[in-house]
Amino acid sequence: MRRSRAATLPSVLVLSILAAAAVLSQGCGGPSVALGPKPAIYSGQAADQSQSVDEMRAWLESLSGEDAGKLEEKGRVTFSYQDLKRSDPAHAQIVDRYVKKVEASLADAMRAQGMQAPHFDVQRVSFIRKAPGAYTFEIRWAPNGGTEVALSDPL
Repeated sequence: MRRSRAATLPSVLVLSILAAAAVLSQGCGGPSVALGPKPAIYSGQAADQSQSVDEMRAWLESLSGEDAGKLEEKGRVTFSYQDLKRSDPAHAQIVDRYVKKVEASLADAMRAQGMQAPHFDVQRVSFIRKAPGAYTFEIRWAPNGGTEVALSDPL
C-alpha cells in the first residue's frame, strides 16, 4: 500500500514542531549569559567606541555553553590572546581594533611630553561578571598593564 504525500505531510509537520519545541525548552548548547543593559556612558561616546562595546557584547552573548557556564560559576572566563588569534580570528580582531584605539589616544599626549608612543603586547582577554547581568571585558598586556571595558549594567 502506497501512502500519498498529503498523508505524510501532517506527521512530518508534527515531528518538526516537536523538535523545535524541544530545542526551545532545552536551549541550544547549555547555559547562556544574562546580559544587562548597555551602560548609559556610551550614549554620548563616539560611534566607533559604542560599536566596539556592541561587538564585545555580541561576543559575550555568543559564548559556548561551556564558557558561559564557567563565567557564571567562577565569575571569569579567560582566553589566551595567542590562542584566540589562531582559533577565533574574528574575535581577536575586535581586541586588535580596541587596543589600536587605546594606543592612538595615548600616542599624541606621550609624544608631546617627549615619550615614545605606546605599543601594547596583549597577553590575555577575559569576560568578568561583576554582578548579575553586569559584565566587563578585560584586556591584559605585558608586562603589567591592562584595561577594562564596561559591557553592561546590572539587571
